[in-house]
This record gives sequence, C-alpha cells and structure tokens, in this order.
Amino acid sequence: MLTIQHLSHTFPGQPAPILHNLSLSLAEGDFCVIIGSNGSGKSTLLKTLLGEYIPQRGEIQLANKNITALPLYQRANYISCVFQDVSRGSISEMTVAENLSLALMRTRQARYKPYKKHRLLFHSHLAQLKMGLENHLDTPCQALSGGQRQAVAFAMATLCPPQLLLLDEHCSALDPKSSAHIMTSTAAFIAQTRITTLMVTHNLQDALRYGNRLLMLHQGQIVCDVQSEEKQRLSLAHLLQLFHQHEDQLLLGSVDNSLG
Repeated sequence: MLTIQHLSHTFPGQPAPILHNLSLSLAEGDFCVIIGSNGSGKSTLLKTLLGEYIPQRGEIQLANKNITALPLYQRANYISCVFQDVSRGSISEMTVAENLSLALMRTRQARYKPYKKHRLLFHSHLAQLKMGLENHLDTPCQALSGGQRQAVAFAMATLCPPQLLLLDEHCSALDPKSSAHIMTSTAAFIAQTRITTLMVTHNLQDALRYGNRLLMLHQGQIVCDVQSEEKQRLSLAHLLQLFHQHEDQLLLGSVDNSLG
C-alpha cells in the first residue's frame, strides 16, 4: 500500500541527513506508531510523505502510484494529516460546519457552502467522536477548547477517508483528559475504517497501547520494527531500554568524534 525506498533528506546548513536511506513498507489497514528522540526524523518523515519536503534521494509509492515529486496540493487527494498545533487544523474565524465544508472541497466533492445535505453528514461524522461537537456546527472554532478544535481537525482529515492518514503528535498539546479522549476516538475510528495510518508520538504508553506495528527512528533510520503479537508482548521497561540503548550509542559516537 505504502512503499518507501532509500529515502534521504538533508536540511541546508546541516552536515548530517535527517532521513538516511530509510525504507519502509506498510500494508493496507496498518496502524503504525513511530517513536524516537527529538531530531530522529519522525516529523520530517511525515512531512516528506505529506509533500512539505521533497527528498533529495529515494522514492515514495502510495497504492502503486509514484508520489515522490508530487506537490502537496495534489497529495491532498490521497493523504490527510492532523498536526500537533491545534490551530493548524482549522480556521479560527470559521464555524465547525464551514471548516468541514473546506474538507469536502479538498476532494472536490462540494463547492464552498455548508449545504443542508452536508450538515447531516457533518452531524453524523462528528457524533462518532462522542464530544458533542455535532451540536456546535455553527460555533466558530475559536470559541472551542483545544481538545474540541483537535477533534474538528481530525474530523476534517477523515471526513473523506484518505488512503493514508498521518498523525503528527496530534494529542501532545492537549490536557491529559482531552488527550485520552481524542486518542481513544482516533483508535476506534481507525479500527472501524481500517485507514492506513502513521502516528508519531512521544507517549510511550500510547505507543504500546495502540496500533499493530511500532517503529523506532534514530538518526533518520529505522532501528526497531515490532509487529503484531511481538508488539503486544512489549513492556514499557523494554521500550525504555531500547531508547537508552540508542541514546548511549549516540553519546559514545559524539565522544569518539570529539576525540578524533
């Protein structure tokens, strides 16, 4: 479904690549969680898939279509993303219904106007999140809480189900209660629709609890790939051990370089 081959990307002024010869294949319906320390390449990978960055080397295929050089606006027909910044997923001055109408426009299924027939769709879609947002279709997004706005952003990203859903720390800026609710709703929706999903998180408990596959990135490469039953057997202690193992390797490498 998603095939990444030898992906490399380096930012100007940085000697080391942020993504280094990274290869990955996802099957349709995979819910893959990505962890790793800051600077390991997690968000860069998602932004490269989204089209915000064009890699210097490598190839990305989605459903047998080469999208490596496809611009962001064209990838919007196939890929949706929910970001960490709650203000990025919706337009503050617009109502919930107006924002969802924009989401319909992304796939050219509607002109910009919240028609009554679409309001029924919006009501039904929001009701699945169990946050009461279906009763706030005419409420400006700027009047909503952070958790509610992130729920709207998730609803916009999934209203017309994409081939690939990207979640870039989409719960990390929320309070614990809102984060838990959004994460539970996210997992339930993915399980119901079987949307192929890549989720970046720093929450190791969520990394263990959700998804059928777990990747750890380190210095732009996949250093751990755990799937299915093996993932279910993972413990928090084991995950922390893997983290410390690679952090120690990074520290030793820095010491060796300074001595050299």
